Amino acid sequence: MKYTLLAFTMFGLAALAQAKPTAEEIIQKVDDNLSSDNRIMETSITIHGRRSSRTLTLKHTP
Repeated sequence: MKYTLLAFTMFGLAALAQAKPTAEEIIQKVDDNLSSDNRIMETSITIHGRRSSRTLTLKHTP
């Protein structure tokens, strides 16, 4: 019984001793996940004229 209580106490203290990330670290990790080096962006615009409509498409790679 003593050893079980001691083990739970040690695990609890170990969990509390871990450093919690700051807000800046969390935001930096989110920014790192949102951007990629191999992304392809595609933008299109539709122009409506009196006679007809046309669509222009632009593909952009960084």
